[in-house]
Amino acid sequence: MTYAAAALADSVALQQQDIADYLATLEARSYKVLADFVDADGGVIALAQAIERARKDKATLLVAGVESLPADALSEVVDDPRVELLAARMPDSDKYQLLVYAAVAQQERAQVRQNIKEALAQSQKKLGGLREATRRRNEALKKEARIRAQGLAEIILPLREQGYSLRAIAAALTEAGHLTPQGRPWQAVQIKRLFDRLDAAQG
Repeated sequence: MTYAAAALADSVALQQQDIADYLATLEARSYKVLADFVDADGGVIALAQAIERARKDKATLLVAGVESLPADALSEVVDDPRVELLAARMPDSDKYQLLVYAAVAQQERAQVRQNIKEALAQSQKKLGGLREATRRRNEALKKEARIRAQGLAEIILPLREQGYSLRAIAAALTEAGHLTPQGRPWQAVQIKRLFDRLDAAQG
């Protein structure tokens, strides 16, 4: 009987591979896998079924490691003489040794969660400063864009009034030697943004 479950930094696929690797070290005649149980969504329904099936068939419950089992389920299995528990990553350990390993692993997971929580808090603090810097930079860029648009207003507004298209106005600006802030020829979409800024300023 095999069981795998989504665990912290330990995917179901990785657990199943460890189980398969362990079984490959055994002679095929020495065992028979009665069923495979998987809890991939954080639940324990398949685990309960696996434990019950192991009790019924007096089978060994094979997991990749103790981190696959919740603490209460591990204690239940350890205290039940009808269920044998085997960890593929620690095949020489008995149930009680696995219980000790599980306690250590639980402490390590708690420490990992605490480290993640602290790292996120630091990240949020830094992100707040970055957001403020980004806001100020965007405001400065918008101000520069408004000034630039106003500087070109006397050229492009008359052209619009005369019915020139955005593309024609872009070509006229470029030919007159007025390039974009990046030193490139003007495009129609950029001319439209200039008009939008000028209209917003007038409105």
